[in-house]
Amino acid sequence: MQTLTETLMALPAQDDALARRLLQRAQGTFQKWPEGFAGFRAQIQCRTSSQNASGWLQVSPGQRVEVHLPDAELRRLAQTMLVRLVDERMPRFFKDGDGRYPITLDAEHGYPFGKRIQVHRQDGERHTYWIDTAGRIRYVEREVEGQRIVTAFEEYTRATPGRLLPTRVTTAWFDIESGVCIRSETIVDTHCRVNYVWLPATQQVTITGINATQTILLVLDAHTLLRAC
Repeated sequence: MQTLTETLMALPAQDDALARRLLQRAQGTFQKWPEGFAGFRAQIQCRTSSQNASGWLQVSPGQRVEVHLPDAELRRLAQTMLVRLVDERMPRFFKDGDGRYPITLDAEHGYPFGKRIQVHRQDGERHTYWIDTAGRIRYVEREVEGQRIVTAFEEYTRATPGRLLPTRVTTAWFDIESGVCIRSETIVDTHCRVNYVWLPATQQVTITGINATQTILLVLDAHTLLRAC
């Protein structure tokens, strides 16, 4: 016979209107590219401790990123970094992301990082957000395939009034069973404004594994906005 505790655990989470508003507003503070954004071109330099190459890139609608660098390995690294950055900057509606799922506010008080909000996904995966008193997301925690992934938004800069851009973000991957940190990644960004659009200027990514650390630096300049067809 199923116990009361098991029955309660099996029930779907009840959506909390306050938690939903808090998370939607916090996600809405991130500066995005405007709808109808046609993309941009820029010169690019990619550096590691042992390699350095220059070329150009183009970002087009549909999250398409073209990177032209003479070195294949640097081209792969730059492509990976820019695809992720473009995904973060593309506009999307709350209802198409976390807004699809029940959202709850932890009733306990005293969290040092702010209000604790949980998104209860249908696949059983839970995303937890900590939102500070200024309405900014400070921490995000996810559990995926035996790993606990913790992202800390350590620094922000102001962009368009009422909007923010992260300038320093650290993510750590932990093995859930052992609690050991498998690797960490720190991203430091700078931005520039071209007409009315905030574009990436530099991105430095430092990846620390169990046995090694690697740093990759992208420098973008001579940005040109593309015109819509």
